[in-house]
Amino acid sequence: MLNPLELAANIAVKMPGWKYWAWPIAKNFIAGRTLKEGLEKARELSRDGYPVILNYAGEHAHNRKAVVQTCSAYSELLDELRRAQLHGENLTASVSLKLSQFGILEADLNSSINDEFYEVLEKAEGQNIRVWIDAEEPEYASKYFDFLDTLWDAGFRNIGRVVQANIRSENWEKFCFRLAKRPIPTRICKGAYRKENPLTLSFERELPEILWQFRRMIRVLVNHKIEVEIATHETDIQNFFAGSPYTHPAILYGVNTELARALKGMGHPPHIYLIYGPEWAGYVKRRLLENPKYLLLSL
Repeated sequence: MLNPLELAANIAVKMPGWKYWAWPIAKNFIAGRTLKEGLEKARELSRDGYPVILNYAGEHAHNRKAVVQTCSAYSELLDELRRAQLHGENLTASVSLKLSQFGILEADLNSSINDEFYEVLEKAEGQNIRVWIDAEEPEYASKYFDFLDTLWDAGFRNIGRVVQANIRSENWEKFCFRLAKRPIPTRICKGAYRKENPLTLSFERELPEILWQFRRMIRVLVNHKIEVEIATHETDIQNFFAGSPYTHPAILYGVNTELARALKGMGHPPHIYLIYGPEWAGYVKRRLLENPKYLLLSL
């Protein structure tokens, strides 16, 4: 049974005209609707001592035009980051993208890779900028990790992978050591897609197991001296691993700013994950369903 706020959130995400009425909520979590606005927020955070991760909003490109548009957006972002480097700006930034933004079908990763994806990856590599390749639907987790292994073996040392700790696994320990075979920088989060799925653990009923898998993955990778980005707002996890030479914290923009300030005060400023771009609605809807209290931000 949904409580009144949860019911309101479920109704809100289905309402039409999101880009018009929902911006008062979205602006708390979205760096901007344009690259210019996103970079302004990135520079502001950098001046305050926070590294940033820039992600052009969007997913599941269904046609060639959308793929080209995504490629152009990331190319423009990388051009701006290069200008910042050349002008000596103190802007510590990496980028994050989704394979589906490039029309890459996770169901068939080996045959659907397009030139636009490699164009962005190679351009970022030339600028020594890391590209975090986000995990998406759990159905294709195995193919996703195999694909990133292939990229790493092909010489792309600027990539980062993402582990969702709510993946249901018959042998999580074996999975941890399988990832530890390659020193690919790894972001670990609890899980971006929280709807009920037989392939994932339930946040309502199995949260302790999710948190155990989260911590265990960190320990195994750190023991293998692999860089780990801890992407969670769980204060105890962030505080426990703070100070390790192989870990750094990461936090979503607009979520738990108190923890961000506390970690910075400890000398471990978190990387702030910044979403920007016109297609921000899907991301904000997920945040709203995850925490219906965000509806109150519009009041």
